[in-house]
Amino acid sequence: MTSSGTLGAVWASQTANTVLAGPTSGGAGTPFFRALVAADIPTAVGNTQWCQWSTLETQTLASGSAYLDTRADHVVVDFVNGSATSVYYECNLPANYDNTAFNVDLLWVASGVVVTGNVVWGAAIEKTNGQSIDNAFGATQSTTTTTTNATAGNPSVSTIAVTYANANSPVAGNHLRLRVQRVGNNGSDTLSALVQLVGISLRK
Repeated sequence: MTSSGTLGAVWASQTANTVLAGPTSGGAGTPFFRALVAADIPTAVGNTQWCQWSTLETQTLASGSAYLDTRADHVVVDFVNGSATSVYYECNLPANYDNTAFNVDLLWVASGVVVTGNVVWGAAIEKTNGQSIDNAFGATQSTTTTTTNATAGNPSVSTIAVTYANANSPVAGNHLRLRVQRVGNNGSDTLSALVQLVGISLRK
């Protein structure tokens, strides 16, 4: 155009559920209409807490398990001292899971009066997609947390890092089982009392 007037551009029809975007990989390129891929969505935009459980979702086995209890109208999971006791949780990884390592956050309290000592927690993840359910969990990762709360009932948070490989390399949509264990027979576990699990989550 060299003088006044109206430019009458019209969008061409496109396939449903596509967006105008650059290439899905490689360097810069001319944008075109295509489907979204996971890499189009920044991790910060999505939820990086992959799974979260109530203690009411706790699974136990016939032996070697912690057990459900109540404390001030809260449902808690009791883990004894002096032996290794475990509980289990299940979830499906969300669509925005990005094939990275995991952190398991445990919210817990010491039972009864204020006590001081160390608690050794362990966590292991089993992917059930694409493999036999008879396969073992990945290697157990553990962490030691010291209870030093000045007030009885104040929670501590323990975070256990689990590598992607030790979680059996899951992908979005896979079904996982999480084993949470108090390794009470470990010499570093010096808290001579029950500990009570209050909350459990799995995040990036």
